[in-house]
Amino acid sequence: MQLQALHVAGLSSAYKDWQRQVVKIIPTWDFSGYSQINTESISGEMKNYVDGAHYQYRIADLILNRMFQYHLETVPSDFGVLLTPETIEPHFAAVRADQIVWEKNNPKMIKFVQDLYANANR
Repeated sequence: MQLQALHVAGLSSAYKDWQRQVVKIIPTWDFSGYSQINTESISGEMKNYVDGAHYQYRIADLILNRMFQYHLETVPSDFGVLLTPETIEPHFAAVRADQIVWEKNNPKMIKFVQDLYANANR
């Protein structure tokens, strides 16, 4: 939802530029893509997140496991990417491809984000 909100607000380029600047300084992990962890529905009971921005403790364990290569069998393969100057552009392309699929499969969520943005900018 947050990546979609950035897209609808026209801020995707600024977000990508910020990520590019960060990885020029230090490699960093990105757990914000369209993974099976963070694309759960916000309607009904959420299992991975407490709200739209704060994840459950068990997700923190998955993040640490990915970062430290520990019990990787517990971490979904699509969750977490180490960003470096060499990996960031392919990562952006993969996220965009995932976004296209997500948008196709979630028209109600797209409308929800668009309506939020429109109402916020009245």
